[in-house]
Parts: sequence; structure tokens; C-alpha cells
Amino acid sequence: MGINTQILTPPQLEYHNSMYSLAKNGSWRMDNKQFLETQPKEHKWAIVYFQGPKMTYNQVADFEQKVLIQSQNVNVNLDKKAEIRPFKDETSLDKCFVNLQNHCYLAFVIMPPFGVTYGAIKQKAELQHGILTQCIKQDTVIYKLNNSQTISNILLKVNFKLNGINHKLKDVSGVPILDNVMFLGADVTHPSPDQRNIPSIVGVVASHDPDGAAYNYSYRMQRSTLEVIEDMESITVEHLRVYREYRNSYPDHIIYYRDGVDDGQLEKIKCEELGGINKACRKV
Repeated sequence: MGINTQILTPPQLEYHNSMYSLAKNGSWRMDNKQFLETQPKEHKWAIVYFQGPKMTYNQVADFEQKVLIQSQNVNVNLDKKAEIRPFKDETSLDKCFVNLQNHCYLAFVIMPPFGVTYGAIKQKAELQHGILTQCIKQDTVIYKLNNSQTISNILLKVNFKLNGINHKLKDVSGVPILDNVMFLGADVTHPSPDQRNIPSIVGVVASHDPDGAAYNYSYRMQRSTLEVIEDMESITVEHLRVYREYRNSYPDHIIYYRDGVDDGQLEKIKCEELGGINKACRKV
């Protein structure tokens, strides 16, 4: 059996001031380009780092300067000075966030290779104290920051979390596209096999702009190891209402991307989750 195939030409990515990048083999560089949209106000920020023999204050201060230089290059507005706080364990980490919560909006957290976990950082900072975090491995700070592209990649995530838009697809005349479309993307993260008492985490993002480049997100906790998203109807209702706030109308089309599903689960996922999306559309 023969199947005809075609390799599509990758689209160009548009940045600020109509600057463009062309993807090659699934990757691209941001050389001398700024993010498409960033927030105008300066954000108070902090660097929280694990205090140990491999990570010194001077290394953290050097990281601060590199972030500031590259943030100016890509037009992310950070305050000219970060608050730098060390921690040794989860208790001292929690104290850091308590002290920062009333005057810092964003914290870069330099993670140790052992001990305090990513989940603990997110829970304490974002859920308990309302501080956005960008986690970075300690070895990345020590060995990889001489490459400005590494810092740009980190700031890609930061700008998104600050409600900025990193880039969009360049408009191509003559190519038919759907108007008024909302993109949904979902995944479920499960605990390890020896932690069945811990719930699974549902994450769903949805676009709310004409270019599919700006997203809002929702999360839920559900029964451990359950792959089907139980609360898809209410999650979709939330996203539809956000879309309407930005666009003054509900979407005419929804395109749903679902990660982490094997062939044996596909029909059940399609039935229950698409059913929840359809119910949400009827509800609003």
C-alpha cells in the first residue's frame, strides 16, 4: 500500500515591530527580536535560591544581571533590582514566600537537585501565597547561562505568565483559516505509583485572542490515576466566558488538543470529554 505524503512549509513567527523568525526542524531562535506584546508596568520580582555549597550569592547576583539584560533585550519589564532570598528546606522556603507575598509578583526559584520538589514550590508560592513562579534547575544557572538563548527561553515562559504574547503566526494571504475559533488544550498529570493517595492534576488552557496566541488556564484535582477529565463541562464554561469577555462573542469553532491518551482510552475520552464540551456550549 502506498500513501502520498507532503511536508508542509513551516509558518513564519511574527515578533514585535514586524520582525520574523522561520522555524527549522521544529525550532527557531529569537536573535535580536522582542516579544510581540508585553505588559507596560515594571514587575516587582525576586530570586529564591537553595543555599548550598554549589550555589553562592555571587552566582545568584550574576544570574540577576543576566536576566535583567536579556529582559530589556526582549522588552519584558522587570524592576531594576530583584529581592534575593536563600532557603535551606521547605520551612525556610515557606518563610521566603510569606515575606515576599505583599510586594513581589514574580519569583524565579532556583531548584536544588534534591530535597524541595517542584510541586511543593508551586503549592506554597502560587496556591498559598499568590506569587507567580518560574522554576529553574540549579545546574542550568551554574552551567548554561552564558548562552543568551537559554535566558530568552526562560523569559518566554515568564512573559506568558505575565499575560504577554510572545509571538503569533505571520498572516499568509490566500490561506483559508477559521475565524472566531477557540483552541483548547488539556492534560492530566498523575502521581507516581507509590503515591496513590495524592490526586491527579487536570490542566486545561484556552485561547482568547484572534491569533490563538494568548491563553487563560484552569486546573482541577481529581481521583488519583483517573485519565478522563471529570469536570470538563464547568472548565469549558469558564473558558467560554473568558473568551466572551475578550471578544464580545462566543467562539464559532472549538479545536481541542488532548495530550497523554493512549489508543485504548481514546473512545472513552472522546465520548466523555467532548460530551462535556458540548454541554458547556449549550449551557452558555
